Amino acid sequence: MSAFSTARNKQGARLARWMMFVDGEGLAIRGRELLHARSIEPHVGPLYEPDVFLWAPVSPTPRHVFDPLHSAPLEEFAIRWHYYTALQGDDVSNRCTERWLTGT
Repeated sequence: MSAFSTARNKQGARLARWMMFVDGEGLAIRGRELLHARSIEPHVGPLYEPDVFLWAPVSPTPRHVFDPLHSAPLEEFAIRWHYYTALQGDDVSNRCTERWLTGT
């Protein structure tokens, strides 16, 4: 019996609350590898900066992006969702990245 099935049995019909922490740097690196494998070259801009962040312009709710959450008995939306990353550069480039990530 899977951990999710066990959790479902303990909870009954109630869905579990959940949080997500996204490693933006790791997602950017692995995402770029996936795109290259499909012969797609990402372009630097508000949705991508090499080794810093990668995001899709239209994305489903967070729980539908990552396995094995598809089958988990979870609420539709996270109670907390953090996207974090690391970057190096001068103040100007760091502020530009911050504006892209925050949408400001």
